[in-house]
Amino acid sequence: MDTVKKGSVVVSAAGRDAGKPFLVVNCDDAYAYLCDGKIRPVENPKKKKMKHLRFMSKEVSEKLTLKLENNTKIENAEIRKALSKFL
Repeated sequence: MDTVKKGSVVVSAAGRDAGKPFLVVNCDDAYAYLCDGKIRPVENPKKKKMKHLRFMSKEVSEKLTLKLENNTKIENAEIRKALSKFL
């Protein structure tokens, strides 16, 4: 399996949000912090175990990945627009 990092797109494999795409805004060894810009905004990311995620894409867009790595503000609208390609 590919490694999940900031800016990756994943699909939830378990839970009531199963099958939905999310953007990884932060991660550590066991958990990823996910947002979709709608139900899970950037201000309140979902904490989910790595084993409950399926890797989808290395990065959604270079612009968003750079913003995440530089810890600059990301708008929920940007995330929704980027994830719309994966619906």
